[in-house]
Amino acid sequence: MKLSIIIPAYNEAKLIGNSIQKIRQAMDENPVPDFSYEIIVCNNNSTDNTEAICKELNVTTIFEKVNMIAKTRNTGASIANGDWWYSIRILWSIRGGGDIRQRLTIGGLKNPGMLSEQKHWEAWYTKDKE
Repeated sequence: MKLSIIIPAYNEAKLIGNSIQKIRQAMDENPVPDFSYEIIVCNNNSTDNTEAICKELNVTTIFEKVNMIAKTRNTGASIANGDWWYSIRILWSIRGGGDIRQRLTIGGLKNPGMLSEQKHWEAWYTKDKE
């Protein structure tokens, strides 16, 4: 089985590298037999170096000119090779003292049967950030 992880991105240079590393870390720390994954970043008109960072990290990228999250997610899904796909959105907030906190949310399941897995994914990323 192969999972396609799709990340819509608009000016995410500050967070995209860490997000990709966290996804890879979680996937590699929880190996499953006969399972692989790919990460696809859909660049949605970024004016920063989001795409360059992704290429540096050997992540597949695709460009979407229409600034709409659903369109961006679907453009990423259009090149997905996985049996299932997740759309992961990078969210950040500024807390007191200027601390930037980041978390990933998951949606856009290609196979609704994977819904139980979604809770596991949310847990691995947020547990060390809360």
